[in-house]
Order: sequence, then structure tokens, then C-alpha cells
Amino acid sequence: MKIVNVLCAATAAVVMMVSCDNEEPKKLPPLPIESGAYIGRVQVDAPFYEQDNVLVTFKDSTVATIIIHNVKFASNMPYLNDMTIDSISVTKTTNDIVLAGENLIPTTAGNPYAMYIITDLQGKVTSDSLITTMTCGSFPLSFRGKKQ
Repeated sequence: MKIVNVLCAATAAVVMMVSCDNEEPKKLPPLPIESGAYIGRVQVDAPFYEQDNVLVTFKDSTVATIIIHNVKFASNMPYLNDMTIDSISVTKTTNDIVLAGENLIPTTAGNPYAMYIITDLQGKVTSDSLITTMTCGSFPLSFRGKKQ
């Protein structure tokens, strides 16, 4: 009987040691989604065109909106007032925020701009930068900017 008691006590001690180790590994909290303005460069790949000092406003929520202020896609094209891209999906990770979108119709001056439908939108927001790539109509477009 003593052996059974010793065995039960040893088993209980082992179970208590295993069950008391319930500390989870420490994880960094996800980056908060903050609205912000990013100033940087828009690059169009076909035909090649770059435009510096473009302001992109990123609104916070689980579904993002990107507003590109004073953008154009070629040197002889007039500036668009503000091109707004709504309904961008947002996924938070430990170090950044991932943006994605497909078949989004941008608006300018409140009107749909269906000839420049946004496809393959991918992006990343970090604590101080915003990087996006997308196809805008038939124009491969990228933006890289720093948070103001």
C-alpha cells in the first residue's frame, strides 16, 4: 500500500508541475491601424512614368480606403483630383498590416472611374511606411511612401 501511496504522490507532483506551466510565449501586439498620410512616389510601369510627392491618405478600419491625391499616369495627362479606392481588405499581423483588393472601382470627384478598375492590389503598412502595388486599368502602378 505504501508503494501505491508513493506512486500516487509522485504522479500528482508530476501532473501539478506540468499543469502549472501555463505561461504562453510572449507575443508582440499587432500594429494598430491608424489613419495617416503618406508622402512618396507613384510609379507607372507601362508606359514608364514616376511622380514624386504624391500624398496617400489611409483611413483606419477593418476595410481600408486609400485616397491618392493629385495623381496622373503619364506626363501629358492632367492630374486627377483625388482617386479614392474603397473596400480594401485589411489583415493585421504582428509587424505590419496587409492590404488586398480585387476588382475595385475607384472614384474621382465622387464619380466611378470604371475604365481604371483596380485589380491585384497588394500592400503593406508598417509603423512608418506604406507600400502598394496594383493594376489600375491596364497600368501597373506602385506607391512607396513614408508616414508624415
